[in-house]
Amino acid sequence: VYANDLEFCEDEPENSVRLHGTVCKQPSLRMTPLGREICDVLVAVNRPFGRSDYLPCITWGQNAHEASLWSVGDTVELDGRIQSRNYIKNMDGRQTKKTAYEVSVSSIDKV
Repeated sequence: VYANDLEFCEDEPENSVRLHGTVCKQPSLRMTPLGREICDVLVAVNRPFGRSDYLPCITWGQNAHEASLWSVGDTVELDGRIQSRNYIKNMDGRQTKKTAYEVSVSSIDKV
């Protein structure tokens, strides 16, 4: 995580993130086993010195349906929270525990 400023405060801990970036892979709409719509979106966010970060984001419900209509190259703004999930990766017949980090999106806007 790159931060411009850090400051101490007495507020309650908060997990929130706002992204302004570009869709860099065609969004993928699917259904969960419980029948809920979910859409995976990979967003490129620029940072200094000509670098970019590619952040996996997930949208749900109506936001998922809307995000599925986006195209590669669209500029978007997303609000949400960072979350982690554990999974098992099979490599060369061996199982390895891994952790994935992603942005769970609560609001979206195509700019």
